[in-house]
Amino acid sequence: MIDARPTMLKAAFGAVSVLTRLASFADWNLVVVADTKTPLDWQLDGVHFLSVAFQKQLPFFDTTTFTLPYQSYTRKNVGYLYAISQGAEWIYDTDDDNKPYGLGLDQFDYNDDVSGIRYRPTYFSDNEIRLMHADSKSGLNVTFNQFTPPITLSVGTYAPWNSQNTLFHKSAFHTLFLPTTVSFRTTDIWRSYIAQKILHLSGLTVSFVPTNAVQFRNAHDYLKDLNSEQQVYDDSGKLVQFLHNWTCSVASVKDCVKLLATDLVRNSLWGQRDANLTIAFMETLETMRFQFPPLVEKQVADPYGPTNDETTRLVNCRRMNLEFELVGEKDQTPQSVRKAEQKLNYFGDIADWCNETGYSELLKSFPTPKQLAEQHDNNYVLQNNAKSVLVVVNNYPWTYAMGLIQRLYEPYFASVIFCGTWHEYKFEKGTACFFNVYIVGPPKWSNALR
Repeated sequence: MIDARPTMLKAAFGAVSVLTRLASFADWNLVVVADTKTPLDWQLDGVHFLSVAFQKQLPFFDTTTFTLPYQSYTRKNVGYLYAISQGAEWIYDTDDDNKPYGLGLDQFDYNDDVSGIRYRPTYFSDNEIRLMHADSKSGLNVTFNQFTPPITLSVGTYAPWNSQNTLFHKSAFHTLFLPTTVSFRTTDIWRSYIAQKILHLSGLTVSFVPTNAVQFRNAHDYLKDLNSEQQVYDDSGKLVQFLHNWTCSVASVKDCVKLLATDLVRNSLWGQRDANLTIAFMETLETMRFQFPPLVEKQVADPYGPTNDETTRLVNCRRMNLEFELVGEKDQTPQSVRKAEQKLNYFGDIADWCNETGYSELLKSFPTPKQLAEQHDNNYVLQNNAKSVLVVVNNYPWTYAMGLIQRLYEPYFASVIFCGTWHEYKFEKGTACFFNVYIVGPPKWSNALR
């Protein structure tokens, strides 16, 4: 019996280790969608395997999915509708070469007040990056900052995401359709932009959260992949501009999606088959008694935007500055040594400032980065701070003190967040600045869309 949390992916022969890992997650159901190339005797315990023959017996086949092409990534659309028909509350969209690590899917939050879509990057980016930065012998090994917080986009803001590590709440199931008339390398990127427009109609949006999976990449011809996704580079701007300016003239989200699908054809952004399939997808959802979210007023108040009222402290979102350490993929320097170098460089800045006052005794005796790293590695307090986030809040205009605090504290914490009010008309050079400093850690960022 299907649980309220099915997991989705497209079957590919030879990825048994990844599928076994996914099938092992408690409280989840793994759905594997077969294609004509999938071996007829393919099986894996604990998996809902949708063979080609089984797909043809599904109640929505004749009305919706019979026109889906075979040997196509978009066969995933069958799996989406199957999961929804079985009562899915969440759909985790992934592939056969992506394996969640650590806590697995428990790294997502599943609160009752969560809605929309959440995307976690994996340990690879797009083909342009692979071609530019991949090592000729070892390939590409990109690492991510483990303290990166989740980012929730505002309504009206767009960012691309793919179908390899994305969590859909039931409120966003009507955005799942993968288009068939664009290339394999374009389909999920096109969906991401279109889905965001559809969500915006209901005041919903997307969040990007820290990575939770590693990609055991199948063999690829990167130049062929690059050519296949050329439309992404050529037409993404055109698509986003069209979506941002598009307005719905009908009274329900379902009908808005149908209208949008037709208008995408008129603007040569996808083909007629996708418009037909989208309309059928919406009708099938309705027969499944899917609850489409309501339309919101045209002028929706963005709950994630910074306040325009700088006179009150009764808000939880203010302007902020947050920087992350950038590490090259070939940099083998230990993190502790990199941090030590940053500490020394920042202290050098402070010494330069002190020299301007006539005091120049700070740099007579200083350790090397390696020596400093060894000393600090054995300090319990410093090691605990290295896994914590420092939040610096001020309620008065920033002055030069911000740079001093940054150099004193930033190298000793995982991240430093500066935030507070900004009264430009009150700003004067030399004005004293007062700060509240908070240590939050070790961090466990909330991934919820609220």
